[in-house]
Amino acid sequence: MKQEKWINELVDDLKPVKPFERPSVRFFYWVLIYLILIIPFALYISPMRKGFLSQMNTHPLVLIETLLAFSTFFFGGLCSFALLIPGYEPRKSLYSAVIAGFGFLGFGVYNLLFSDMPVLEVGKRPNCLTEIVAYSVLALGLFLLFMRNSLPLARQKIGFIIAGASTSLPVGLMHIGCMYSPKHVFIYHLVPMIILTFVLGLAVLLYLKSSKS
Repeated sequence: MKQEKWINELVDDLKPVKPFERPSVRFFYWVLIYLILIIPFALYISPMRKGFLSQMNTHPLVLIETLLAFSTFFFGGLCSFALLIPGYEPRKSLYSAVIAGFGFLGFGVYNLLFSDMPVLEVGKRPNCLTEIVAYSVLALGLFLLFMRNSLPLARQKIGFIIAGASTSLPVGLMHIGCMYSPKHVFIYHLVPMIILTFVLGLAVLLYLKSSKS
């Protein structure tokens, strides 16, 4: 009888658990808050590059690079939010993010080696590298806030995927906000993106490991 009473008391103390919102909804909130925070600050530092639309029209590879950067962010972000929920297997978004990410880096290397695009100083931002680092860390920090009370099981996947997504959006924005020359893009945009992806990915893994213990 005592055991039955104890069980009944436990049952009475139970409260309904609010289910997680769909990954796409949480992803939308993440992007919205992030853009609200960085766009006014980025425009205050320096406006978007003049003529970037016509430049993409005359040099399609620049357009392809930009779309691949945003695709890496989009699919990587969706995949990361899906991985926060046990049982989700976001294979399509995972493969799409990986393909877009390596495609973006591949086009960057190709442009560096073979592009005949003239170097245009128009729109050069004085601290584009610093901006990329700051915006990437902000995106990752916001994701960690969304990750509270979640139970990510694929810890290694989620660490490097969200790191790649968090860095690819600022780099994509620099494609339309900073000067474009293949050498500048490779040295100040792509190389920092690669380094940040590994550093921030390791930071997420260490954070998940410490929170687990």
